Amino acid sequence: MNPQPYEIHFAIVRLNESGDQRPCVIIDPPQDNTVAVLLISGQLDSFNSAEHFLISANHPDFAATGLSKSCYVLSRVVDVPTSQLTKMKGALTGDLLKEFKRWFG
Repeated sequence: MNPQPYEIHFAIVRLNESGDQRPCVIIDPPQDNTVAVLLISGQLDSFNSAEHFLISANHPDFAATGLSKSCYVLSRVVDVPTSQLTKMKGALTGDLLKEFKRWFG
């Protein structure tokens, strides 16, 4: 697997008390068998527009993400071993990708 920036993959990542598979956005190409990602959460009751990026199911480019519902991207970069990536779901594309790049920088 050769993950590319802005693809959405599932990864086994510990977040709080859970070590489940969760979706994430690849930020940089892998280096030394590690990849930088931003985790994605579907817990919209914790969404904060000042620090998170919303991926709305109503966005015209949502289908390309491969996600099943609206969710948001957390702002903290996490390094994940590439061996923990389990499945590619889709990618940020079109205007959604442009909006993400404006948010993330």
